[in-house]
Amino acid sequence: MHVHNTICSLATSATAIGLLTGCLTGAPNSLAHAEQIATTCPAGGARIAALVQVDRSGSRHSPAAAPAEEQVIRGAAERTVICSGRLRVTLFSGSMFGITVFDDDLQLDGATTNARLRKAPKVVDAVMEQIDATLPNAATQLGDGATDIVGQYQLGAEYAAQLTATGSFHLEQTIITDGIQTAGQDLSDLDLTTEQAQALAATFTVPSLNSATVRVIGIGRQADDAPLPTPYVSALRAFHTTVCENTGAACTLVTDAAGA
Repeated sequence: MHVHNTICSLATSATAIGLLTGCLTGAPNSLAHAEQIATTCPAGGARIAALVQVDRSGSRHSPAAAPAEEQVIRGAAERTVICSGRLRVTLFSGSMFGITVFDDDLQLDGATTNARLRKAPKVVDAVMEQIDATLPNAATQLGDGATDIVGQYQLGAEYAAQLTATGSFHLEQTIITDGIQTAGQDLSDLDLTTEQAQALAATFTVPSLNSATVRVIGIGRQADDAPLPTPYVSALRAFHTTVCENTGAACTLVTDAAGA
C-alpha cells in the first residue's frame, strides 16, 4: 500500500489514469498509445473492475461533466476497453448510494492484437456518447443531504466482490470530488487543520481494498472553481490520504483539479 500525492491538472490526470503512472500525456487515438496502455494491464489475465464515482453534491453541483472531468471518465473507459473488463460510472450527492450512469462489460474483438487495439477509439467514443447522453438526467435524480465520500469505498469493495465472484478482476476506483465530506464528520469548516482532519479520518471504518488501485481526483476544487484556503485544502488532502491508506489500496490523490 502506498499513497502518491500529485499536483497536476485534471486534464493531465486523465491520461495518468490510463497509464497508471504520474502526470503523463499521450496521443489517445494512436496505436502506440493503445499499445502503451496494454502493457500496464493487470497481470495474470485479470480483467479490470473500473468504478468512477462523481461527486455532485452542493459544492460540486453541475448538470453535465466539465471537459476535464469528462476526460478522466474517458481515460478510465479507454483503459477498461483496452485491458478488458467492466466499467461503472455513478453520480453521488446526498447519500452514499449514487445514480448509475453507465454499467457494462467492455472489450475489443479482432483476429490480432493490433486489429483489436485499432478499434479502441471508436469503442471509447461510443461509451462516452452513452455516458454524455445519460448524465444530465441522472444528475436531476440526486437528492440533497450530507456528502458521503468515504462511503464510496464500501461501494467499491462491494462492486469488486460482485465481479470477482464471476472471475479474476482488479478494482480500479476513481472518486472525483472536492473532498468536502459532511456525512459522519463535517469537514466543511474552512478553519480545519491537518491534525484535526487526520483525527477525524481515524474515526471512520473503511473496507479492505488491499489489491485495489484508488484515485481521488479534484481535492479542494469546487464546481464553480471558487478558491479554497491553502491550509484547508491541505487538511482535506490529509484526511483523504489517511482514509485511503486505511483501506490498504494503492492510492493517488490529485489536489489541483483545474476545471473540475
